[in-house]
Amino acid sequence: MLLKNSKLLQNKKSILEVKPSDRRGFFVGACQCAFVALSFKIISCGADESLSRQSVSTQIQSGDASKQNPDLEDGVILTPADETPIEESKNPTEEEVQDTPAEPQTTTLILSDINAISLYYDGTMGPQTGVITVDDMVLAEDKTYDFWHGHGGSSHQFTVTSNDFIQIRSGLKVSIETDLVDSHSHTLFIDPTSDEFKVLGTTREVEVEIVS
Repeated sequence: MLLKNSKLLQNKKSILEVKPSDRRGFFVGACQCAFVALSFKIISCGADESLSRQSVSTQIQSGDASKQNPDLEDGVILTPADETPIEESKNPTEEEVQDTPAEPQTTTLILSDINAISLYYDGTMGPQTGVITVDDMVLAEDKTYDFWHGHGGSSHQFTVTSNDFIQIRSGLKVSIETDLVDSHSHTLFIDPTSDEFKVLGTTREVEVEIVS
């Protein structure tokens, strides 16, 4: 029994005893494991810090973009679903206004027998000189009238042309020159719009439309 216990003690002692070379190898292995673990932790910390910096940078950029564009929220463009584009009003150009034809304006003129009025050389009105009838205006053919005075038994005369009658029927005042008598002529005018020059007591009237 004592012999058996003695052998057990020797075996335990042999197990506990470690050679110096074995101790050195164990120490080196433990140091290598610790170095690997420390390196892995440093790498992990660096990666986490890089990710954190990228996240902060993204948030800052998103915030700046939102300030510059009110339609941005957290870096995402907000587009209303029911929003429709509004067409800008376009003002017509000067050329378009000029090219647009103006609508014709229609007025009514009542024609009646009127007096032609002579003019003195200073431009003031002289005597009445001939009656321009409504029938003459409607017919609108060249017609010659006697002026109010003459020289040496020859009266001045003036001719109202077809074009003059058309202008009179259009409500325009026309000026006419008489022929030459005794080396001079006179000027007269016909104004169809003024009641001042209508023949007194005339009842002949014609209504015409003037398109301008």
